[in-house]
Amino acid sequence: MKMNCTAFWRTIHPDNIKEMEIKMRSVPILIIGGGAAGLMAAASAIEQGGRVMVIEKMAMLGKKILATGNGRCNFTNLKQQPEFYHVTGSDDVWKLLRRFDEKRTISFFKEAGVYPEDKDGYVYPMSMQAVSLRNCLGRKLDKAEIHFEEEVTDIEQKISATGKNTGFIVKTTKDKYLAKKIIVTAGGMAAKCHGSDGKCFRILAKLGHTVVTPVPALTWFKLKEKYTKLWAGVRVKGIIKAYDEDMNEFILEGEGLLARAICHECEHLDGHMYVEKVEGELEDVAPYDEEE
Repeated sequence: MKMNCTAFWRTIHPDNIKEMEIKMRSVPILIIGGGAAGLMAAASAIEQGGRVMVIEKMAMLGKKILATGNGRCNFTNLKQQPEFYHVTGSDDVWKLLRRFDEKRTISFFKEAGVYPEDKDGYVYPMSMQAVSLRNCLGRKLDKAEIHFEEEVTDIEQKISATGKNTGFIVKTTKDKYLAKKIIVTAGGMAAKCHGSDGKCFRILAKLGHTVVTPVPALTWFKLKEKYTKLWAGVRVKGIIKAYDEDMNEFILEGEGLLARAICHECEHLDGHMYVEKVEGELEDVAPYDEEE
């Protein structure tokens, strides 16, 4: 299905769509995935005069954006330094981030009508609602062709008789397209409920890309205690006092992930494991290449 992005948040029921004959269509720029990265890529391409199609497997764009920052979406951070990004053997990530840094990010959204709110370096939309960011990006895609509830199943390189790559054949659950350029922004394996299930890894590996096996990083687990719901959205500081190998006392303070890590490790010292606090059965998460 396809629709103009001015109504991108609405779902069109498949029964309202006339069945189309499956045939090859030519697309200059095809973007796979309508999350934050896909929306930014589409907006940038349109600004430079590109004709864009976005294929999104979910019924709406930017679903994961709505879940970020506890529904408030801290879209950038004023405290940006190279040591905050841990990449082995390369500073390419930092160089890429500098090409569109926090100042340019704030300016981008401000020009589009989303004013920033600084909370100790964490930058939120002034509305404190993630939907403001999602809708802002959606408005920038008014010239894009957007397909909902359509999933990419395969990508093949189109090679000419001379051996030159002339584009990509993109097959989906509903159609197939000949794309001159493709941008894959399908996410990782973090949240199947938001559309990130890792299926695109297999497709990219088939095209010759090296895929590093993903492992859980920032994960959630369900606790037996119900009172923890009262803490939703509360940022806490973790403080620990310890001794180094020379028995010199030191104090470590942290917020966010570091605070959680401090609490987590202190639990280990007391002989507790997080599995004691999980409600229900534990399940092993297999790497993408081990799944059926």
